[in-house]
Amino acid sequence: ATLETGCAGVFAGGDMVPSDRTVTVGVGHGKKAARHIDAWLRTAGPAAGSPSQSPAGPGNLVPMEERTQPPPWSSVAAMRRPSPRRPGADGNARLTASVGMVLLVLLAIEGLTILAIRPLLPWHIFVGMLLVPPVLLKIGSTSWRIVRYYLVDQEYVRRGPPIFLLRAMGPLVVASTVAVIGTGLTLVLVAASWRPELLFWHKASFVLWFGIMAVHVLAHISEAVQVSARDWLRRAGDRALGIGARRAALVVSLVVGLLLGALLLPTSAGFPLGLGG
Repeated sequence: ATLETGCAGVFAGGDMVPSDRTVTVGVGHGKKAARHIDAWLRTAGPAAGSPSQSPAGPGNLVPMEERTQPPPWSSVAAMRRPSPRRPGADGNARLTASVGMVLLVLLAIEGLTILAIRPLLPWHIFVGMLLVPPVLLKIGSTSWRIVRYYLVDQEYVRRGPPIFLLRAMGPLVVASTVAVIGTGLTLVLVAASWRPELLFWHKASFVLWFGIMAVHVLAHISEAVQVSARDWLRRAGDRALGIGARRAALVVSLVVGLLLGALLLPTSAGFPLGLGG
């Protein structure tokens, strides 16, 4: 809680709020309120010309009986209820982590189809098409973080960039992923005469992608599991905004992927079995 009452810019603590009435608690409230008052003045402080900025004078003094009155119970209740936090960098991290976990499962399934590509070719194509929208969503979320960081958005700057090795690998992860999925999608759409050469590039890009992605997954898996769980396993007191929107974005990307897979699934009949070897 920020100790801010229902009246904007008014903070209360100690004996003025329901709590243990001890010196320790009162001092703690004072320190906590001081930090939030400073933050409030820096961000959402009073507008110019408002009464709170008027110079002190006899006409502006608040009577003692009004100053000593405790805030209304509605104000105290509003103070004790945490305000929702805007999505910002935390929301971006949650979305990126959630999409990443879904992609990890889908990519594992896609990898299993390679073990028996001839009989499982329809499934290979279907899952490959299902991957396209979530991949685009993850590229978009990570790109947004990069843009906001280099535009010196303070919230993103405070979170800091990934370590240098992962930052350097970022463009390779995106490029290799686009290459694998792009060549796979093209294989489905182009005429049969183009497929042997495209198949070579599809396999070559997969080998490169697999090595890069292995490092990427090992570096992020632990954090991704913890961060993604915040949107799907709600905890008491989590007042972050945008949870519904992030869930909807992920679900919509999967629905679009399912439709794309179903639409292109019949093309698997046009692949010669020799391409599966």
